[in-house]
Amino acid sequence: MVLKRPHIFLFSIFLIFTACMGFSSDDKLLVTLYDKELYFSEISKALPNEQSDSAAFVQSYIDSWVKKQLLVAQAEMNLTDALKDVEDRINDYRNSLLIYAYQQELIKQNFDTVVSKEKIQNYYDENLPEMELKENIFKGRYVKTSIDAPKLANLAKVFRSTKEEDAEDLIEYCRQFASDYHLEETKWVYFSKFADKLPVKVSNEPYYLSSNKYYTYTSDSSKYFLFIDQHQIKGSTSPLSLVQERIRNIILNRNKLSFLKQLEDELYQNAIANNKIKIHL
Repeated sequence: MVLKRPHIFLFSIFLIFTACMGFSSDDKLLVTLYDKELYFSEISKALPNEQSDSAAFVQSYIDSWVKKQLLVAQAEMNLTDALKDVEDRINDYRNSLLIYAYQQELIKQNFDTVVSKEKIQNYYDENLPEMELKENIFKGRYVKTSIDAPKLANLAKVFRSTKEEDAEDLIEYCRQFASDYHLEETKWVYFSKFADKLPVKVSNEPYYLSSNKYYTYTSDSSKYFLFIDQHQIKGSTSPLSLVQERIRNIILNRNKLSFLKQLEDELYQNAIANNKIKIHL
């Protein structure tokens, strides 16, 4: 295929563009290559919002389309049997994409994502052997602040206190002066997350967790406070609060599979009932 000279071609494309955009509703056939045809409607979907250089864009699109079709034609002539396998895989992939998109839309519109606490608890109770802790965990507090931070003595006092008013003072102090802190002492967390922050190496976590309630460290530039209220060692049963989100996702995925299986069965039964399936043996 031979294209027109650039300036003539751009002028022709411009005429086609203005006709298609403003003066004609008829789709324009732009290029024919073997048994393939390119219409302006295909290009118009990709046209940029800025229309100042539309003719150049159209020419570039046509050049790319022609080169692509030439490569496809060459591949079809030379791949022979291998081509059929490629086409089968393309069809399988397309079908998989369509099915997945349809399933996701059905799940979005009709699937109930609420999992009750009772179901989570039941799953936990029925699968205790699977709830083994893989790491050591603890409940407590952690604060890191600059060694030059104000009122460090008062911080040490409120950090150890169990009074509600001191807890509020501790939160406010951390908001103003701490560089890092964790004050959700009712929440189970993995100890390794905090052991890595300390200026000392904790080589024996079980011993460390059981030896003391309070630890204080001073480095060259920082002060560290750690309070260990409760702890559990790896190998024991994980608390429900630590694994409930994972259990919720397990239940949701199981329910999704059941929902989609039910959909397949209903489609199959409806097709049989309406004589849509004809098996020729």
